[in-house]
Amino acid sequence: MDGTKVQAAVIVHNMRSSAFSTDANARLLVTLPSGNEFLRAGYCKSSGLASTSFSVCFGDTFTYAQPVRAYGEANGSVLGGYGYF
Repeated sequence: MDGTKVQAAVIVHNMRSSAFSTDANARLLVTLPSGNEFLRAGYCKSSGLASTSFSVCFGDTFTYAQPVRAYGEANGSVLGGYGYF
């Protein structure tokens, strides 16, 4: 690996005793040399998630050799992230 590819992913864990439905977004914030930021997002449509199971949503892989900030969302709620990676 040459260190020029980036990709976001979000893992959703259903800790409930029953299934539920959720959508997810894996997002990357990329800072351009101009200082402006742009967003790359991967969207996973709403689907059922069995009790006590996991689901992973992957964003697109693209070429970018600088640090990026990443975060995930499910059902419109931010799950965490924003650090530089």
